[in-house]
Amino acid sequence: MFAYEHPKDNLRPLKVKRGTEPARGTFRGSRRGTCHEGVARIFSKKCPGETTEYDVSGPIVHGSTTVVLVGTRPVYNPCRRTESYT
Repeated sequence: MFAYEHPKDNLRPLKVKRGTEPARGTFRGSRRGTCHEGVARIFSKKCPGETTEYDVSGPIVHGSTTVVLVGTRPVYNPCRRTESYT
């Protein structure tokens, strides 16, 4: 299980606080050795009700207490894909 350590302010209306498990599945994946691989999902305030999924992976660090996920996510303007951002 992943839980929020420092949730962003825009998640407060959703009652997300420290220790809250991401309610809508912001990450789906698995551990492979010393890293996690899977799909991340983001929610945009510019496109309410829509989600964007993209591939992510990253190492497990700090004695197995932190996972740093990295991926290239689409960028939208406002709800149309215009480019990608790493």
